[in-house]
Amino acid sequence: MDTGSLLEWACFAVCIILAGLRVPSLLQGRNPLMFWIFVLSGLAVLLSIRGPYFFFDSLLGSSNYVNLILRYVVFAAVVLGGARIARAFGSSRAHRALVGPPGLIVLAVMSVAVLATFLLMDTSGTGLGMDGISDRNPVNAVCYEIYAAAGRLYPAYVAAVLLPAAWRVVRGGLPAIFRVSTAVLGAGLLMMLLAGINPVPQLNQWSIQIALNYGSILLIVLGLGGIGLSRWWAHSQRVMKQ
Repeated sequence: MDTGSLLEWACFAVCIILAGLRVPSLLQGRNPLMFWIFVLSGLAVLLSIRGPYFFFDSLLGSSNYVNLILRYVVFAAVVLGGARIARAFGSSRAHRALVGPPGLIVLAVMSVAVLATFLLMDTSGTGLGMDGISDRNPVNAVCYEIYAAAGRLYPAYVAAVLLPAAWRVVRGGLPAIFRVSTAVLGAGLLMMLLAGINPVPQLNQWSIQIALNYGSILLIVLGLGGIGLSRWWAHSQRVMKQ
C-alpha cells in the first residue's frame, strides 16, 4: 500500500472512529449534527478511494455517477460542518455567510453547475476522478473544467469564511485545548482553501493534491473532535465543582 492509500484509509478510519464516539450522544439526542458530519466526511473519503469507487460505480452502470454523488456528499459535509464550526466559534457573521442567503446562493449555484455540466458530458466508463473524461470531445473539455472548479470552489469558499473566525479563537483567551484544537482545524481549513484555488501550478501535481485533500479532512475532523472534547471537559469540570 502506497503513502497515498495509507492517508486515504487513515482518514476514513479517523472519521468512522469519531462518528462511533458520537453514538452515545446521538442516542441521547445530544448534538446529533456532529455524528452526521463525521459520517458524511467518512463517506466522502470512502467514495474517493479507488476500490470502493469502482465497486459502487459498477453498481450504478459504470458512468461515474459515484463522482457526482461524491460532490454532493462533500457539499453536505462542508456546509453542515461549516455551520457547526461557526457556531462553536461564536461567529454569527460566518454563520450567516454559510447558511444565510449569501451562502445558500453560493451553494445553489455550485450545486446546479455540478449537475448541469455532469449531465452534458459523456461520462461512460468508470475512472477515478473521471480520469480521461475531458479528452473525449470539446464539450467534455469545457464542462469538466466547470464541473471540477465548482466542486473545488465551494469548499474553498467555506474555508475562506471560517479562517478569520478560527484565527480570532486561536489568539483569544479560551482554554488551551480549545485553542489548540482550533489551530489544528484552522490548518485543515487552510489546506482546503489551497486545494480549492490552486494558487500555484505545482498544486496541480496529483500527489500534492491528494495530500491537501485528505490532509484537510483529517485535520478538520480531528480539530472538531478536539473542540468537542474541550467542551465535554469544561462541562465535567463545572459538574465536579457543584
